[in-house]
Amino acid sequence: TSLDAKNMNELNSITNKLLKEKKFEEALFYLDKILEIDPNHTAALLNKGSILVLMNNSEEALTYYDRLLAIDPDNIKGLTSKAAALANIGENLNALELYNKALSIDKNNEKLEKAKARLLSITPTVSSNDLENNDVRYDNKCFGIIAYENWYRLFITNDLDLSLIHI
Repeated sequence: TSLDAKNMNELNSITNKLLKEKKFEEALFYLDKILEIDPNHTAALLNKGSILVLMNNSEEALTYYDRLLAIDPDNIKGLTSKAAALANIGENLNALELYNKALSIDKNNEKLEKAKARLLSITPTVSSNDLENNDVRYDNKCFGIIAYENWYRLFITNDLDLSLIHI
């Protein structure tokens, strides 16, 4: 209805303002309201997942990224957000698969190439047998958090100084 559309626009506006102010708890409240009106609102699913990652809740964030990707499997931001969340919890091989999928969709995306290279730079060397069994888990969460922070700064705020990153 038009009332829902009006409410949705108002909720989106409030949410965007809160995100810019880094008021994440409050933004989550409004994102939940948006998702009550439209459970398939892809921007709300993406933003809720990203906030949860920033609040150190990557595993819960994955549920929102999965919902987004079920609706739009080729959503580049959804793929890269999920990849960053997976890296944050040490699932670098699964994250790498998502970066590869995103790059298969957007072949000339330099930011994606750099994000993938950064992930590879913090992923331990594994044997081909481990890769086949998908049995490798990176245990140092610190590197996953750094990878997510770099991803966030590169894709969301665009304030990452790439000259400081050694790949």
